[in-house]
Amino acid sequence: MQKIAIDFGFGKTKVRTAEGCFSFHSAVAYTGIYQAEIDAVDQHNYEGVTYQVGDSAVNNALTTRDYTWLEKFSPLLFFKALQLANFDLAQPIHLATGLSLLNWEQKEKFADRLSDFIVDKTRVNDVKINLTPQGKGVYLDCLQQMPELAKKLVLVVDIGTNTLDVIPFESGRPIVREAWANSTGFNLIIQNAQSLIKKQFGVMLNEAQTMRIVEAGTINIGGESRDLSVHLQHEMRVYFDILLNQLLSKNADLYRRADLIIFAGGGAVVAQQYLTQNNFYFVDQAQYSNVNGYFSLLKE
Repeated sequence: MQKIAIDFGFGKTKVRTAEGCFSFHSAVAYTGIYQAEIDAVDQHNYEGVTYQVGDSAVNNALTTRDYTWLEKFSPLLFFKALQLANFDLAQPIHLATGLSLLNWEQKEKFADRLSDFIVDKTRVNDVKINLTPQGKGVYLDCLQQMPELAKKLVLVVDIGTNTLDVIPFESGRPIVREAWANSTGFNLIIQNAQSLIKKQFGVMLNEAQTMRIVEAGTINIGGESRDLSVHLQHEMRVYFDILLNQLLSKNADLYRRADLIIFAGGGAVVAQQYLTQNNFYFVDQAQYSNVNGYFSLLKE
Protein backbone atom coordinates (compact mmCIF):
# COMPACT_ATOMS: atom_id res chain seq x y z
CA MET A 1 0.00 0.00 0.00
CA GLN A 2 1.18 3.54 -0.77
CA LYS A 3 2.00 5.31 2.52
CA ILE A 4 1.99 9.05 3.09
CA ALA A 5 1.96 11.33 6.13
CA ILE A 6 0.68 14.90 5.88
CA ASP A 7 0.63 17.80 8.31
CA PHE A 8 -2.08 20.09 6.92
CA GLY A 9 -0.82 23.40 8.27
CA PHE A 10 -2.53 26.75 7.81
CA GLY A 11 0.79 28.14 6.63
CA LYS A 12 2.42 25.18 4.88
CA THR A 13 1.46 21.61 4.10
CA LYS A 14 4.25 19.25 5.14
CA VAL A 15 4.50 15.82 3.52
CA ARG A 16 6.50 12.67 4.30
CA THR A 17 6.72 9.56 2.12
CA ALA A 18 9.23 6.73 1.95
CA GLU A 19 11.25 9.01 -0.34
CA GLY A 20 11.60 11.82 2.22
CA CYS A 21 9.95 15.14 3.14
CA PHE A 22 8.73 18.13 1.16
CA SER A 23 6.36 21.04 1.71
CA PHE A 24 4.34 23.66 -0.14
CA HIS A 25 2.36 26.71 0.89
CA SER A 26 -1.18 25.93 2.02
CA ALA A 27 -2.38 28.59 -0.39
CA VAL A 28 -5.62 28.34 -2.33
CA ALA A 29 -6.84 31.07 -4.69
CA TYR A 30 -9.94 31.43 -6.84
CA THR A 31 -9.19 31.36 -10.56
CA GLY A 32 -11.37 33.54 -12.80
CA ILE A 33 -12.04 32.80 -16.48
CA TYR A 34 -9.38 35.20 -17.74
CA GLN A 35 -6.86 34.15 -15.09
CA ALA A 36 -7.29 30.54 -16.16
CA GLU A 37 -6.35 31.50 -19.70
CA ILE A 38 -3.29 33.50 -18.57
CA ASP A 39 -1.83 31.11 -16.02
CA ALA A 40 -2.74 27.43 -15.90
CA VAL A 41 -0.11 26.46 -13.32
CA ASP A 42 -1.41 24.37 -10.40
CA GLN A 43 -5.05 24.80 -11.41
CA HIS A 44 -7.57 22.25 -10.22
CA ASN A 45 -11.33 21.91 -10.44
CA TYR A 46 -12.79 21.13 -7.06
CA GLU A 47 -16.44 21.15 -6.05
CA GLY A 48 -17.38 23.01 -9.22
CA VAL A 49 -14.81 25.81 -8.85
CA THR A 50 -11.33 26.22 -10.37
CA TYR A 51 -8.57 27.03 -7.89
CA GLN A 52 -4.84 27.58 -7.95
CA VAL A 53 -3.11 25.61 -5.23
CA GLY A 54 0.27 25.80 -3.55
CA ASP A 55 3.17 28.19 -4.03
CA SER A 56 1.77 29.68 -7.24
CA ALA A 57 -1.41 30.72 -5.37
CA VAL A 58 0.38 32.79 -2.70
CA ASN A 59 -0.24 36.24 -4.22
CA ASN A 60 -4.03 35.79 -4.36
CA ALA A 61 -4.50 33.32 -1.52
CA LEU A 62 -7.66 33.14 0.54
CA THR A 63 -7.32 33.75 4.27
CA THR A 64 -6.39 30.54 6.09
CA ARG A 65 -7.15 31.51 9.66
CA ASP A 66 -10.30 29.47 10.32
CA TYR A 67 -10.79 25.70 10.76
CA THR A 68 -13.65 25.76 8.23
CA TRP A 69 -11.05 26.66 5.57
CA LEU A 70 -8.99 23.59 6.50
CA GLU A 71 -12.01 21.33 6.44
CA LYS A 72 -13.10 22.62 3.03
CA PHE A 73 -9.73 22.59 1.29
CA SER A 74 -7.79 19.73 2.94
CA PRO A 75 -8.86 17.28 0.17
CA LEU A 76 -7.47 19.69 -2.43
CA LEU A 77 -4.17 19.96 -0.54
CA PHE A 78 -4.15 16.17 -0.15
CA PHE A 79 -4.64 15.78 -3.90
CA LYS A 80 -1.70 18.10 -4.62
CA ALA A 81 0.51 16.22 -2.16
CA LEU A 82 -0.38 12.93 -3.84
CA GLN A 83 0.49 14.35 -7.24
CA LEU A 84 3.82 15.73 -6.04
CA ALA A 85 4.59 12.36 -4.46
CA ASN A 86 3.77 10.63 -7.79
CA PHE A 87 1.22 8.33 -6.17
CA ASP A 88 -1.13 6.19 -8.25
CA LEU A 89 -4.56 7.57 -7.31
CA ALA A 90 -6.27 4.40 -8.46
CA GLN A 91 -4.39 2.30 -5.90
CA PRO A 92 -4.97 2.07 -2.10
CA ILE A 93 -3.43 4.84 0.01
CA HIS A 94 -2.61 4.81 3.73
CA LEU A 95 -2.64 8.35 5.13
CA ALA A 96 -1.41 9.39 8.57
CA THR A 97 -2.29 12.93 9.54
CA GLY A 98 -3.19 15.08 12.51
CA LEU A 99 -5.55 17.69 13.83
CA SER A 100 -5.13 20.28 16.56
CA LEU A 101 -6.74 19.58 19.93
CA LEU A 102 -8.50 22.89 19.32
CA ASN A 103 -10.51 21.19 16.55
CA TRP A 104 -10.36 17.59 17.76
CA GLU A 105 -14.14 17.35 18.14
CA GLN A 106 -14.29 17.61 14.33
CA LYS A 107 -11.98 14.60 13.82
CA GLU A 108 -14.57 12.25 12.30
CA LYS A 109 -15.84 14.86 9.87
CA PHE A 110 -12.27 15.79 8.95
CA ALA A 111 -11.36 12.16 8.26
CA ASP A 112 -14.51 11.70 6.16
CA ARG A 113 -13.54 14.65 3.97
CA LEU A 114 -10.17 13.07 3.22
CA SER A 115 -11.46 9.56 2.61
CA ASP A 116 -13.66 10.27 -0.43
CA PHE A 117 -13.40 13.31 -2.74
CA ILE A 118 -13.14 14.33 -6.39
CA VAL A 119 -10.60 16.72 -7.94
CA ASP A 120 -10.24 17.24 -11.71
CA LYS A 121 -12.87 14.52 -12.27
CA THR A 122 -10.62 12.04 -10.47
CA ARG A 123 -12.16 10.30 -7.49
CA VAL A 124 -9.94 9.39 -4.55
CA ASN A 125 -11.76 7.03 -2.22
CA ASP A 126 -9.52 4.09 -1.38
CA VAL A 127 -7.88 5.78 1.62
CA LYS A 128 -7.15 4.33 5.04
CA ILE A 129 -6.64 7.09 7.60
CA ASN A 130 -4.73 7.30 10.90
CA LEU A 131 -5.69 10.55 12.64
CA THR A 132 -3.53 11.72 15.55
CA PRO A 133 -3.58 14.87 17.73
CA GLN A 134 -1.00 17.47 16.73
CA GLY A 135 1.84 17.44 19.19
CA LYS A 136 1.67 13.67 19.64
CA GLY A 137 3.37 13.44 16.25
CA VAL A 138 6.23 15.53 17.68
CA TYR A 139 6.54 13.16 20.65
CA LEU A 140 6.61 10.10 18.38
CA ASP A 141 9.29 11.76 16.24
CA CYS A 142 11.48 12.57 19.24
CA LEU A 143 10.93 9.12 20.71
CA GLN A 144 12.51 7.57 17.63
CA GLN A 145 15.63 9.66 18.20
CA MET A 146 15.64 9.52 22.02
CA PRO A 147 14.04 6.26 23.29
CA GLU A 148 14.86 7.31 26.86
CA LEU A 149 12.00 9.84 26.67
CA ALA A 150 9.63 6.93 27.32
CA LYS A 151 10.75 7.03 30.97
CA LYS A 152 10.70 10.81 31.40
CA LEU A 153 8.28 13.67 32.00
CA VAL A 154 8.08 15.67 28.78
CA LEU A 155 6.10 18.75 27.76
CA VAL A 156 5.53 19.06 24.00
CA VAL A 157 4.89 22.57 22.69
CA ASP A 158 3.79 22.53 19.04
CA ILE A 159 3.79 26.06 17.59
CA GLY A 160 1.68 26.00 14.44
CA THR A 161 0.66 28.87 12.23
CA ASN A 162 -2.84 29.25 13.67
CA THR A 163 -2.72 26.90 16.63
CA LEU A 164 -0.64 26.29 19.74
CA ASP A 165 -0.89 22.71 21.05
CA VAL A 166 0.60 21.60 24.35
CA ILE A 167 0.62 17.93 25.38
CA PRO A 168 2.52 16.54 28.40
CA PHE A 169 3.77 12.93 28.39
CA GLU A 170 4.86 10.92 31.40
CA SER A 171 6.35 7.42 31.11
CA GLY A 172 5.32 7.29 27.46
CA ARG A 173 1.66 8.24 27.97
CA PRO A 174 -0.08 11.59 27.49
CA ILE A 175 -1.37 13.39 30.56
CA VAL A 176 -4.75 14.16 29.04
CA ARG A 177 -6.06 16.45 31.76
CA GLU A 178 -3.06 18.77 31.33
CA ALA A 179 -3.21 18.98 27.51
CA TRP A 180 -4.60 22.11 25.88
CA ALA A 181 -4.64 24.14 22.68
CA ASN A 182 -5.62 27.61 21.56
CA SER A 183 -5.36 29.91 18.55
CA THR A 184 -2.24 31.84 19.63
CA GLY A 185 -0.06 30.36 16.90
CA PHE A 186 2.75 32.00 14.95
CA ASN A 187 0.11 33.80 12.90
CA LEU A 188 0.02 36.51 15.57
CA ILE A 189 3.42 37.61 14.27
CA ILE A 190 2.16 37.40 10.68
CA GLN A 191 -0.81 39.64 11.49
CA ASN A 192 1.37 42.19 13.28
CA ALA A 193 3.77 42.19 10.33
CA GLN A 194 0.82 42.81 7.99
CA SER A 195 -0.16 45.86 10.03
CA LEU A 196 3.43 47.13 10.10
CA ILE A 197 3.83 46.79 6.32
CA LYS A 198 0.54 48.55 5.63
CA LYS A 199 1.36 51.40 8.01
CA GLN A 200 4.97 51.87 6.93
CA PHE A 201 4.74 51.20 3.20
CA GLY A 202 1.03 51.51 2.37
CA VAL A 203 0.98 47.96 1.03
CA MET A 204 -1.71 45.44 2.01
CA LEU A 205 -0.52 41.83 1.72
CA ASN A 206 -2.32 38.58 2.41
CA GLU A 207 -1.11 36.18 5.08
CA ALA A 208 0.72 33.86 2.69
CA GLN A 209 2.64 36.76 1.16
CA THR A 210 3.45 38.14 4.61
CA MET A 211 4.72 34.76 5.77
CA ARG A 212 7.27 34.80 2.95
CA ILE A 213 8.43 38.25 4.07
CA VAL A 214 8.70 37.17 7.72
CA GLU A 215 10.78 34.17 6.66
CA ALA A 216 13.08 36.40 4.57
CA GLY A 217 13.19 39.34 7.00
CA THR A 218 12.98 41.79 4.08
CA ILE A 219 10.42 43.31 1.74
CA ASN A 220 10.91 44.71 -1.76
CA ILE A 221 9.36 48.16 -2.21
CA GLY A 222 9.84 50.05 -5.46
CA GLY A 223 12.61 47.67 -6.51
CA GLU A 224 14.52 48.24 -3.28
CA SER A 225 14.98 45.67 -0.51
CA ARG A 226 13.95 46.98 2.93
CA ASP A 227 15.18 45.29 6.09
CA LEU A 228 12.41 44.45 8.58
CA SER A 229 14.51 42.30 10.89
CA VAL A 230 14.56 44.77 13.83
CA HIS A 231 10.75 45.07 13.83
CA LEU A 232 10.25 41.33 13.40
CA GLN A 233 12.68 40.49 16.18
CA HIS A 234 10.68 42.71 18.54
CA GLU A 235 7.42 40.99 17.56
CA MET A 236 8.98 37.57 18.05
CA ARG A 237 10.40 38.47 21.44
CA VAL A 238 6.96 39.63 22.60
CA TYR A 239 5.28 36.54 21.14
CA PHE A 240 7.58 34.07 22.88
CA ASP A 241 7.23 35.95 26.18
CA ILE A 242 3.46 35.52 25.85
CA LEU A 243 3.92 31.83 25.02
CA LEU A 244 6.00 31.19 28.14
CA ASN A 245 3.46 33.05 30.27
CA GLN A 246 0.75 30.74 28.95
CA LEU A 247 2.78 27.66 29.79
CA LEU A 248 3.41 28.92 33.30
CA SER A 249 -0.24 29.78 33.87
CA LYS A 250 -1.66 26.51 32.49
CA ASN A 251 1.07 23.96 33.29
CA ALA A 252 3.06 25.60 36.10
CA ASP A 253 3.84 22.39 38.01
CA LEU A 254 4.71 20.37 34.88
CA TYR A 255 6.75 23.27 33.51
CA ARG A 256 8.95 23.22 36.60
CA ARG A 257 9.21 19.42 36.92
CA ALA A 258 9.61 18.47 33.24
CA ASP A 259 12.80 16.67 32.28
CA LEU A 260 12.45 18.18 28.83
CA ILE A 261 10.26 20.84 27.21
CA ILE A 262 10.17 20.12 23.49
CA PHE A 263 9.48 22.92 21.00
CA ALA A 264 8.43 22.00 17.48
CA GLY A 265 6.25 23.22 14.62
CA GLY A 266 6.96 26.04 12.18
CA GLY A 267 7.16 28.63 14.96
CA ALA A 268 9.91 26.69 16.73
CA VAL A 269 12.30 27.28 13.84
CA VAL A 270 13.10 30.74 15.23
CA ALA A 271 12.19 30.11 18.89
CA GLN A 272 15.68 29.06 19.95
CA GLN A 273 16.89 32.65 19.61
CA TYR A 274 14.38 33.82 22.21
CA LEU A 275 13.85 30.87 24.56
CA THR A 276 16.80 29.81 26.70
CA GLN A 277 16.55 27.29 29.52
CA ASN A 278 18.52 24.15 30.26
CA ASN A 279 15.62 21.77 29.78
CA PHE A 280 14.38 23.36 26.52
CA TYR A 281 14.84 21.17 23.45
CA PHE A 282 14.38 22.36 19.87
CA VAL A 283 13.68 19.69 17.29
CA ASP A 284 15.86 19.67 14.16
CA GLN A 285 13.72 20.56 11.14
CA ALA A 286 10.98 21.42 13.60
CA GLN A 287 8.39 22.08 10.89
CA TYR A 288 8.56 18.40 9.85
CA SER A 289 8.46 16.90 13.34
CA ASN A 290 4.72 16.14 13.41
CA VAL A 291 4.71 14.62 9.96
CA ASN A 292 7.74 12.46 10.78
CA GLY A 293 5.91 11.21 13.88
CA TYR A 294 2.75 10.49 11.89
CA PHE A 295 4.78 8.53 9.34
CA SER A 296 6.20 6.31 12.08
CA LEU A 297 2.65 5.01 12.66
CA LEU A 298 2.57 3.70 9.11
CA LYS A 299 5.50 1.38 9.76
CA GLU A 300 3.50 -0.71 12.17
